[in-house]
Amino acid sequence: MIQRLIISLIHVITKTFFRRIDVVGEENIPLAGPVIFAGNHPNALMDGWLLTARCGRWPLHFMANAKLWKYKVLGRMLNATGAIPVYRREEHDGDVDNSKAFDRFFEIIEAGHCMGVFPEGVSHTESQLSKLKTGTARIALTVAARGKVKVTIIPCGLNYIHRHQFRSQVLIEFGEPIVIDDVWLARFAADERDCVRQLTEQLTESLTGVTLNAPDWSTLRFIQAARRLYKPATAKLSPGQYIELNRRFVKTYLDSGAEPEMVAFRGEVDDYQSRLEVLGLKDYHLRQKVS
Repeated sequence: MIQRLIISLIHVITKTFFRRIDVVGEENIPLAGPVIFAGNHPNALMDGWLLTARCGRWPLHFMANAKLWKYKVLGRMLNATGAIPVYRREEHDGDVDNSKAFDRFFEIIEAGHCMGVFPEGVSHTESQLSKLKTGTARIALTVAARGKVKVTIIPCGLNYIHRHQFRSQVLIEFGEPIVIDDVWLARFAADERDCVRQLTEQLTESLTGVTLNAPDWSTLRFIQAARRLYKPATAKLSPGQYIELNRRFVKTYLDSGAEPEMVAFRGEVDDYQSRLEVLGLKDYHLRQKVS
């Protein structure tokens, strides 16, 4: 009863905060059986709420930083949704015991339910994915090696048009499933450490494919400005089209960023952006008629 109330509240929160939520790749999510949803983590608690509201599987349990339970109301909500507290080594000088958390994780997966994890470890505001921790891969392989269930990892890309802006837009993209099959289990049995590294690398590649990544914020700022100048004012794009257009611009820039013509173009766009900021204007102001 409480869980249903919480999920209803999460649906209301996400629908209220975002004007539009697009979901791509729902066909990649198994309708039954245990799933580990592994997502990027750019927007703190909102990331978990969006996955809960839109992944199509319930209950969805999350592993969360144990320090969140210090806040009574939040702790009660986390307990109601079945979240699992995990202690981070870097916050406790490496002296932690997460054995109970992993036991609970195994119990949930082997019961055929779903877990949500954020392999980057912490929420961040960088312009690209942080280096993934190996924990997600190790846990998936370990529970699959117990032989009770077949485990599937679904990469989840959370792409915000304006992350903290009320009534903005977001694209949730579910990538191709990574099934921990007999091949992965044979590798794990032969060399655990190398197998965990390989699976982490594959998950990194998969998450990169469903998220927008740029080398730094100045480059991303340039890309977004170029995209706005390129797109006709009359064209209405969905969040998915916005992100895909940005990805293509990023790829083109990374492939030809050192060429003199591209260097000159970036200089002109950056100068244009700076002039707008000095004048306190936005792109759309320049399209308005002046009396």
